[in-house]
Amino acid sequence: METEKYEITFWGLDPQYYTRATIGDIWNLVAEKVYDEIGIIIVGEVYDAYFVDPSNDRLSEQYVFTVKSIRIIHENESEFEYWQAYVEVAKEVKYILGNPRTGLITEKVTLNVFEQI
Repeated sequence: METEKYEITFWGLDPQYYTRATIGDIWNLVAEKVYDEIGIIIVGEVYDAYFVDPSNDRLSEQYVFTVKSIRIIHENESEFEYWQAYVEVAKEVKYILGNPRTGLITEKVTLNVFEQI
C-alpha cells in the first residue's frame, strides 16, 4: 500500500543528557496528549547518530536524533488530519527540547505488511 513516511531530525542536543530513550519518552508523552485531544496516534522510531560535515572540525557538536513515523493508511484519519496531528507532536517535542535546529523529510513510500503465521 502507498502511504507516507515522516522523518524529523533534531540537531545540537547534548548526547550526555539526551538519549534515544529520553527522546522516545518525550515523543510518546506528547503523542499520547495529541491522541487524547484529537484521536490520532503518531508513533515513531527514534535513532541517534553523528552528523558528518567536513566543514566542521568538531564532530561531537553534530549529534542528531531522528524520529521516523509512517502513516498507516487503513486508519480512519486522512493524510491532512494525520499531518495536522504530526505537526502538533513535532512542535511540542521541539519546544520541550529547547527549540533545537530541526529538519523534516516527508516522502511517499510503499508499505508491505506481512502478517504473523
